[in-house]
Amino acid sequence: DSPRALLLDPIRLGLLRRLRAGDRVSVATISKAREPGSPFTSDRQVFFRDVRRALAAPGADRYGPSPIWDATDAAVARLESEPGRRVVVLISDGLSTGNRLGLDAVVDHAARSGVAVFVVAEASGPPRSGRGWTLADSTHATWTMVSSPFGNSPLGNLARLAEGTGGV
Repeated sequence: DSPRALLLDPIRLGLLRRLRAGDRVSVATISKAREPGSPFTSDRQVFFRDVRRALAAPGADRYGPSPIWDATDAAVARLESEPGRRVVVLISDGLSTGNRLGLDAVVDHAARSGVAVFVVAEASGPPRSGRGWTLADSTHATWTMVSSPFGNSPLGNLARLAEGTGGV
């Protein structure tokens, strides 16, 4: 199974089981070809179909700029006028590039809007102290060392996003 396919069971068994009557969900992807997201739905089968479609995005669409902060901000903006509890679930490795907005602006916007961001980090390697970190493949074998082209550790940035907005 691919790492993305491994996310299907936790989404189906975790998130789908916890949806309450009246909850509505939408799926969007962050890739080279940015999509605004599927329509909000309460239909669990439609939601799971949209999740499978997002996880099956072709590799060519997943590589290149990855504007995580811009996409998260767009999701927050989309939820601002929605009633009730509003949550963004971000599945990411945290390697954010090609953004117009910085992380601090997105955290501030989400916090002011009352939208919590929950993060599922795809990164396999443990966070490292300082401004360098290790990336690993799904076998946890280190395949590269990245030193500070993205600023702080990607996992540290994702944690900051979640903590600053009331998510985990």
